[in-house]
Amino acid sequence: MNSTTHIELNISVAVGLALGAVFGVAGTLVTQPNLHECLC
Repeated sequence: MNSTTHIELNISVAVGLALGAVFGVAGTLVTQPNLHECLC
């Protein structure tokens, strides 16, 4: 695995973790049931 591939993999993993964190918090904080179903 060369360094460019390693950097791209790290970036994609970081983006995936950030999106998971955002949707996890949004799913916890949303109070409307229909929005909650869309996020979870």
